[in-house]
Amino acid sequence: MATRAQILIPIAAAAFIVGIVGVLNIPSDAKLGSIEFPMGTIKLDDEILQVQIAETKELRARGLSWNFEELPYDQGVLFVFDKPGTQDMWMM
Repeated sequence: MATRAQILIPIAAAAFIVGIVGVLNIPSDAKLGSIEFPMGTIKLDDEILQVQIAETKELRARGLSWNFEELPYDQGVLFVFDKPGTQDMWMM
């Protein structure tokens, strides 16, 4: 029967390697925060919201990832797609 260490050490090593690979694959523009979103205003009922407009593939992929500041309650990101339909979303 395998000991706890024989099980946990390979799992910890694999998690470490996956983490390093993930960090190395972060796009350089994400690290620097250099992508600028066009801004817009939308109204929902009586609320006015300031939104970043993610209308390109690059901006949609970026989304809120790498935005380490807390998003104020009256701000957001508006994701614009070319066609209606089910869209896949992911966050880091």
